[in-house]
Amino acid sequence: MGVDPLDRPGGAPAEIEVECYAGYKGEERPLRFRCGGDSFEVEEILERWYEPGESCFLVRAAGAELVLRRNEVNGLWTRETARPRGGGAKSR
Repeated sequence: MGVDPLDRPGGAPAEIEVECYAGYKGEERPLRFRCGGDSFEVEEILERWYEPGESCFLVRAAGAELVLRRNEVNGLWTRETARPRGGGAKSR
């Protein structure tokens, strides 16, 4: 069994290349991303929110839920494993 390129110990952020839908606001939402030499389609955007200096997306890709973050200052994207959602979690 091979190593899953989406699996990182402790859900540590990983820098990735992201292809986005570019509307009138620029890079509006991720469509696909490359990680570890592999390409993944964003199957669904589950949530979107903003944090200081970042646009964040909870997405489903390759059967996993991941958080993709775009740094608004330098334009770099990172990916991390999503924390489990459920009772008490506030929607953004």
